Amino acid sequence: MYRCPKCGASARTRNSEYLDKKVCIQRAYHQCNNLYCGITFRTLTEVDAIITESKPNFSIPIPTKTFPKNHYGDNQIELAL
Repeated sequence: MYRCPKCGASARTRNSEYLDKKVCIQRAYHQCNNLYCGITFRTLTEVDAIITESKPNFSIPIPTKTFPKNHYGDNQIELAL
């Protein structure tokens, strides 16, 4: 969550886009939730370091049938259940 740079109220993200997926730079557009302020602003977010790498243990079976369909594969954004 971002704060409004003008009044300090919370702001909602309206849209975002990746500028460079290799270095994980993302530009996001936000709007202040304060009705008396309401400014829009944009931010840049980047990953500057990976702290830990995950090391999955595939010797333990994963109960994939318990997950919804939208948790499988590359098409995780799909809203179908």
